[in-house]
Amino acid sequence: MKRCVRCVLPETVPGIAFDDNGVCSFCADYRAETRLDPAELDALAAQAKSKGREYDCIVPLSGGRDSSFVLHAAKTRLNLNVLAVNYDHEFRNPDAVANMERACRALGVEFVSVRSRRDIAGKILRCRIRAAESRGMHGLSGAMCIACSYGYRSVVYRLAEKRSVPLILWGSSQAEASEHMTRKAFKAFSRRHPNAYRTARMKIYKRLASLALFLQRVEFHVPGNSMFRKERPALRNADIVEAHYYDYMPWDPREIESVITRELGWRRPSGHVSSWRTDCILHPIVNFAYFKLFGCSRNGFAFVNMINSGKMSRDEALAQEEEMGRAFEDDRAVRAVLEKDVGLSAREVDRVFAAHERQEKDA
Repeated sequence: MKRCVRCVLPETVPGIAFDDNGVCSFCADYRAETRLDPAELDALAAQAKSKGREYDCIVPLSGGRDSSFVLHAAKTRLNLNVLAVNYDHEFRNPDAVANMERACRALGVEFVSVRSRRDIAGKILRCRIRAAESRGMHGLSGAMCIACSYGYRSVVYRLAEKRSVPLILWGSSQAEASEHMTRKAFKAFSRRHPNAYRTARMKIYKRLASLALFLQRVEFHVPGNSMFRKERPALRNADIVEAHYYDYMPWDPREIESVITRELGWRRPSGHVSSWRTDCILHPIVNFAYFKLFGCSRNGFAFVNMINSGKMSRDEALAQEEEMGRAFEDDRAVRAVLEKDVGLSAREVDRVFAAHERQEKDA
């Protein structure tokens, strides 16, 4: 199978093209990340401390690598009085939960975790999968993060307002941003499979999913946002500032993992080939679906940025891709999570896999 000579994306990715040197179109579109002046982050921290509030800052914490490091930096480098906030999306990796607890104990930080009273994230996920079962792996991968994309922002914004916390310090980085690439791949894929057969049952679940999403917006309503608009919540309070730590400071995954392992007792969850996105038990399902659809993992798209920015070698990325690919040759582990943890029946899981097989035959 042909792969890009610079990154690891294969020729099976929809919409990919290669130049005469074997470099893919995704690498050709890469633009170096921009970084803001670290002094500006120091100024934001000083401004937050000057407010004299109970907490200077909220760090949204998942138990993953990057947010754990930001928690450490907010406390030790910026000298902020931090509140660690976690959204329990009902599919947290138990090892990630242990990482959060150890980190907060080590730093003396208060830890708050918020979960839906209705266990709404699980309901949204099940309804979304059932509503899109005829789309096979495409529908499966698209269902995974819907509930969390609203939930974790809303929980953080609501607590920031409730406790009058002047600063929110996020842990996402430009180096890992790859949504623009995956959208491009899915757009090309959808052109090949424009019409997914929908049964009356699936239409019912689509409506139920919309209802569950509405109930989530009601339960976790963020002031200034409409509960009737299907969009991510926005922070409307001008007294609260949002910042992304890695917009100001270098993002180095090796150094990050070294620091949090040494200082916070952070441990990479078992079964993961890298320290990236280890906080959710659903992420391996996303990678599995991407392998089935595109011949590479979801991580593989992020590797484009990491390799081109010098944060990761191509050999390292290729080794991780090949290891995941071998693990996903057997689908029993994925099926077990879908049945045991997500709550689908074996028959429902079979229908998703069967839909994917039909798509492959039609391709």
